[in-house]
Amino acid sequence: MRKAGVTPDVVCYNALLVAAVKCPNTTLDDGYWILDEMGHVPVRPDEFTFATLLDLCASDVERGLAEVSDAEQVMVEMTALGLKTSTYVYNSLLKAYAKAAVRGRAGIADLRGVIARMEQDKVRLDRITFTTWISALPHCAERAMASRSDARVAIVRMREEGMSPSTGLYHVWLRVIATEAAQGLAGPDDALEVVDFMRRVGKRVGTETYMRVMHV
Repeated sequence: MRKAGVTPDVVCYNALLVAAVKCPNTTLDDGYWILDEMGHVPVRPDEFTFATLLDLCASDVERGLAEVSDAEQVMVEMTALGLKTSTYVYNSLLKAYAKAAVRGRAGIADLRGVIARMEQDKVRLDRITFTTWISALPHCAERAMASRSDARVAIVRMREEGMSPSTGLYHVWLRVIATEAAQGLAGPDDALEVVDFMRRVGKRVGTETYMRVMHV
């Protein structure tokens, strides 16, 4: 492209980063290489550039190639350029923490910390925010780093924000309870509380939900 005399813009580089995220062998280092190339052109990165870098970091965290501290460094570099945070950026950061939770490298306090920063920066929480937050809870519960009350708080907060949690998210709540039940910290009544909650808010309770209740 550059040999043809056409100068790539930030959209082109962001598209390249998105392609890198989809490639299973790319790492955060590859993303930084693209960022360095942008500096040589020069092309100023935007919030989407750094959000995609965070997505690469989340993939590395999942594979044990990075830590959440690497994700926080991406945030530092973004702020240093005077770029504002956004829901898109914070969701990518939250994803890195959620991947770390799977590996036992983050807990509910870390997830709540990201949510608190979003609120402080007056950044809107969307469906992806809550889905990422709630989906990480069973992994935290396995290490006694989250409880069924944390799942309830997240579900209630999502509804307060005007979003209806999917049946799958209620099943995540039940999964947290099943994990606590295995630890002797919960029982069938706690699972039935979720069923009652679903009914009160007009959520259909199907066979799969009852199957999950039976596993508690």
